[in-house]
Amino acid sequence: MSRLGELEAAIVRALWERDHPAGVPELHENLRPEQCVTAPGLQRALKNLHRAGLLARRRSCGTYVYWPTVSRAELRDLLISQVLGTARADHRYTLTCVKRIID
Repeated sequence: MSRLGELEAAIVRALWERDHPAGVPELHENLRPEQCVTAPGLQRALKNLHRAGLLARRRSCGTYVYWPTVSRAELRDLLISQVLGTARADHRYTLTCVKRIID
């Protein structure tokens, strides 16, 4: 995954806050209304996060449930290294991106 967008960040945060795996219906309820995400859009984002190795999944009652495979610290370190690789000159941008993800 080349970039973690706001929706993907919101999904990972929502899964960190849960104590068990969640599927699309549960996550759709947990995301803020201003995300304005459709169920297919959420499924696409979950699939992308899974492909990137940030989420694991298994089938449960005919649908996938997801959980994070990385801790907040691991994701922070990954994002810092990615952002530094693409935006070395603008440290404020880097700090803003990382803060948005981990807060």
